[in-house]
Amino acid sequence: MAVAESVSAFAGLAPPISSLRPEPGLRNRTPRTERYRVPGGGAIAVGVEPGDRLKLIDNEGGQPAELLAFDSAGRPALSALGARDTGPAAGLLSLLAGEEESAQQLARRLGRSGIDLARARAQKLFTLDGEAGASVSFTAEGSLIVVVAAPGAAMDPTAQNPPTDLLLEIERAQARPPSFMPLPEPLADPRLELRVSAGTAAAYEVKAGEWIQIIDVAGRECSDFMAFDARKLAKGIERFPDTTTTRSLIGLAYAGPGLASKFFDQDQQPLIEIVQDTVGRHDAF
Repeated sequence: MAVAESVSAFAGLAPPISSLRPEPGLRNRTPRTERYRVPGGGAIAVGVEPGDRLKLIDNEGGQPAELLAFDSAGRPALSALGARDTGPAAGLLSLLAGEEESAQQLARRLGRSGIDLARARAQKLFTLDGEAGASVSFTAEGSLIVVVAAPGAAMDPTAQNPPTDLLLEIERAQARPPSFMPLPEPLADPRLELRVSAGTAAAYEVKAGEWIQIIDVAGRECSDFMAFDARKLAKGIERFPDTTTTRSLIGLAYAGPGLASKFFDQDQQPLIEIVQDTVGRHDAF
């Protein structure tokens, strides 16, 4: 009887609600949708065509942005994007004046397009007190080079204002095949450019000091990377990056997701060094 009364007392109450915010999965993507990460304290340049729709999102809030547009002749063309000129692109020029390699690569790319950055004008977007998830949209009325900057200096240790990433979504008027996707600037002058088809693997030889750049051309393609010591392999000895040895040498007691800056083989000899990871979600096995 007591049990029955206890059950009836809670019969009209709603079920408990979790206090944790649900984590969304991968964003839906159509064949015409492209997404680009604008790194905090960095900038990117993307080509658009007439009818393409752009949406810039401040995911974390409080991150100012600058939007620039240029036509095929390198002339300012913010009006062809439905944007307005709010002043000089001081944030972008400050980034390009720095010593970051990514900024230097962007400056060289814009220079090859005949763009005069000294007189660049921009529309300033978002504010330091902006809300998370704030967004703004534009539609291209011509063939343009669009530059998006997320300016910001290195955070002072006593402050809480680090530059954060922005998300640029482009809805193309016409879907583009994966082979048409523009590739990022190479880290160095390429000696070998190898395209690995889906569902296949390829082997290649590199020398000490050479850089290996692996690019996900169309997005959402998982891949595995393995390296062997060529001299030992010629003697029939297989030596490859070993995570257990690497963790021992760098003082990481427990396995965890992510990449080390350098990987060692079973003989405790260094094999490869990670110099750039634009994804941030890679892992080692």
